[in-house]
Amino acid sequence: MGFDAEAKEVEDYVVDSLSWDNDVDAKVFEVDIRILGGLLSMYEMTGNPKVLAKTVDFADRLLPAFNTGTGIPTYSVNLRTGNTSGDTVNVAEAATRRPPTGILSYYTKPKYYAAGKRATMAIHARRSKLGLPGTDINVQTGEWTNRNASICAGVDSYYEYLYKTYQLFGDTTIGRVWNEAIAAVNMHLAEEQDSLLWYGRVNMDDGFRTSDVITLYDAFFPALLVLSGDTARPSVCKHLRPRLAHPRLEPTAYDYGKREVRAGDYDLNPGHRIGVLPVPLHRKVDVPRDGRAILERYQEALLHGCRVHVDRGCSHHEAEGLHAHVLLRRDDEVPLPRVLRGQRRLRLG
Repeated sequence: MGFDAEAKEVEDYVVDSLSWDNDVDAKVFEVDIRILGGLLSMYEMTGNPKVLAKTVDFADRLLPAFNTGTGIPTYSVNLRTGNTSGDTVNVAEAATRRPPTGILSYYTKPKYYAAGKRATMAIHARRSKLGLPGTDINVQTGEWTNRNASICAGVDSYYEYLYKTYQLFGDTTIGRVWNEAIAAVNMHLAEEQDSLLWYGRVNMDDGFRTSDVITLYDAFFPALLVLSGDTARPSVCKHLRPRLAHPRLEPTAYDYGKREVRAGDYDLNPGHRIGVLPVPLHRKVDVPRDGRAILERYQEALLHGCRVHVDRGCSHHEAEGLHAHVLLRRDDEVPLPRVLRGQRRLRLG
């Protein structure tokens, strides 16, 4: 993409200057998907063994977080001492680290993927009789502290990475978990209204509907259904498209039961709109057809409808907005990572 010099500068910094030996409490979920994932991407691009060594060092400093009564990691871990804190985490924080840990295990040792998978299985084992997990859980006792079930923020990436892990590694156990999990979601969370399909929030134990509010972060779900081969539901699953706060931008929150916008602001977080949702949909379902046109309309809306505050800019705008530009290029313009060339799935161990 024309940033070779800048990429080399960052690579040299990681190899020559970066040290993880700092008295810092790191949020395990965030640094796993961003720092660990970023380091693995750098190794993918460079093949530099010193980058891989830094990646292993970082991952080893996260492992003490998994030494809990359930195997679900704590909220944070000190990178120098290994001391942990935060015994209550949400489901996304608990079980959304299989792809990065799996790729690291592909290159090194099985222990990283094993830790992530154990956390996933701990969540699945504690699902309700309806097959649903809650939102928040105590990592030591395994007790649910929030029994709401949803696909919303706090749970969303749990479902997303279940399917992607199965596809990436061919792990049949994770594939079974995905099949059971998505069946429960479609059975108990989905409901039709005005000929549209919505995924609300329910109590995990009895399925009682607790909220009809959906958020911008739920917009990943139709794309996930398409990726898993379900193209029927996404054609009527119009999350956040009707009654927008802005003609081209979704509101942060919308109550489909009351048909009203609950939060009309738009945080600069395009990943869930154009980096995740439209690309698979425009390739496999009738709406939307033109991903590039969506990107152009989105950019126009930002210019006319948003004011950026430099002191509180959303990092997703840069990180995930770039995903959209990459994904909307032609297939022959985007080279596959080395780890995926010539094979559909990675084999671990």
